[in-house]
Amino acid sequence: METSNRSFITAICIALAVCLSALTATTASAAEGVEAQRVGADPRSESRTSLSSPIQGVNQGIPVETNPAVGPRRDDPGDVVAEYELPEDYTEQQGIAWDPENGWIWGANYREPCSLYAIDPDDGEMVVNIDIGQGLQGIFYLEGVLFGGGSTPNPWIIYRFDTEGNALENWNSPINLTGSNIATDGVHLFTCDYRTTTVNVFNLDDMEEVASMNFNEVVEGGRIRTIEWVTAHPDGQLWLSGNNGHMYELFVDEDWNFELVQDFEAIGQTHSGIGHDGENLWIGVWGNNILYVVDDGVEEANWLAYDPAEGEIEADGQQEVTVTIDCHGLIDGDYEADLTFTTNDPDDEEVVVAVVVHVEGAPDITVTWPEEYGYNPDNPEESLVDWNLAFDDVFVGVPYDVTVTVVNTGSADLEVNDIFCENNRFTADPVELVLAHDESADVTLTFQTDADDPGDFVAALVFATNDPDAEEYEVALHAEAMNPPEVRVEPGLIEDDLFVGAVEEYTITVFNDGEAPLRFTVTHEIINEPERDADNRYRGARRLRRASIQPTEVGPPVRSRSLFR
Repeated sequence: METSNRSFITAICIALAVCLSALTATTASAAEGVEAQRVGADPRSESRTSLSSPIQGVNQGIPVETNPAVGPRRDDPGDVVAEYELPEDYTEQQGIAWDPENGWIWGANYREPCSLYAIDPDDGEMVVNIDIGQGLQGIFYLEGVLFGGGSTPNPWIIYRFDTEGNALENWNSPINLTGSNIATDGVHLFTCDYRTTTVNVFNLDDMEEVASMNFNEVVEGGRIRTIEWVTAHPDGQLWLSGNNGHMYELFVDEDWNFELVQDFEAIGQTHSGIGHDGENLWIGVWGNNILYVVDDGVEEANWLAYDPAEGEIEADGQQEVTVTIDCHGLIDGDYEADLTFTTNDPDDEEVVVAVVVHVEGAPDITVTWPEEYGYNPDNPEESLVDWNLAFDDVFVGVPYDVTVTVVNTGSADLEVNDIFCENNRFTADPVELVLAHDESADVTLTFQTDADDPGDFVAALVFATNDPDAEEYEVALHAEAMNPPEVRVEPGLIEDDLFVGAVEEYTITVFNDGEAPLRFTVTHEIINEPERDADNRYRGARRLRRASIQPTEVGPPVRSRSLFR
């Protein structure tokens, strides 16, 4: 369910379409691609609170960087949200990198088999597997090229490969990369020796050192195992993986000053590699052939996307660029961005289209309950609160409670003004709620029929809300109530005189005179024995195997061995 104000956003998109159509007409003579990114700009150069930060280009309509003033807002950091199993001998994932063009995650297995591979997260399939002949400590992806460093035999080389596995011209490293992980922001090369707490920064174009950052106080004397730079998170771009799986997110300003944004325990082991897909962390663990996708604790709000990000237009031609504004998950306020079209027009090498959006906050209701009671997280619309899944028996005349959870995933207060069902056999408590963003509350749903009212009941529970997309949010209900079983046990007394050493059997018959199956267990308690007082009684139990008596008026007796031996 989305929480955008549809009419407002539609108007904005129409206005943008008009602007962009006019723009493409004026740039019809362009012979080279348009690029919606300030090429070569330092990704740290904008203020953290600016509403006009440059858009970091992403192709194929993938959402781009959000307004830095909005985030980061927190999810549940460290939670494992997915796992991908690699071949059994892929147990040393030293390098991990995200490929936004193909939507793949790349990994480098350090020891035999020394390989560079790509996983498609959609189906978990290994789509590329390259035998590179040497282990790499770290890798990163940039503009269709994979860069790898930290090879044991050649620590002064940065290897380069295309996405089909073809080796490209190597680069010389500015430092010895033995035991080092590498990362990039598109402008700089970051290196980190796992035996230290220092990250060195070099210009990519000339490999001149520009900064050295020591994180000893941040990691409290530990070590930095691996590093990753996430341009899409301008409030916390640099990630460090420390000892025992402890993760650190830091903001780095344009002068290479840094501050800790958050830190948390991930999966509790020493990580061999980390990557980031723009939403979650990817972690490889030493000695483990599993790639873990871990919540990074940042609630992304990617509100602006465009497609295509480049193109070539013939003379007197035109091309449309589709801009998508998605207000799902945004908070109230003004959002601004610049779309910069870099062209080969000598008179207009850069054409800027301003995007200005005012977002009114909206609530977003979600109702969940345990999956074993009928909730389907993959298809909530077809979910059902089913009392017969929640209880072994549902009988007439007896109340049965099921708890559902109401969550507000929107950005404004959710007001639930009433919770009702036209079928009065189903009731809710409470019937009114007010929930702030990300708040939740439990609602008890009760099913009860009259004692003479068996049947199969299907109904809809309605939540009357101020959610603009769900003013009447419905949850399907089901319960089948039966007349209960009726137990009758004969005889009600076993009494006899026996000699010492005698063994005798007696039959007790259990009847079910009702309409529903009768289940029972048998226990016993010794009330009196010679020379045994009341404080020294023996209590025991003997259970029949899944005993179930079907309804019967008379029925044959049920024989069992006597409990009195």
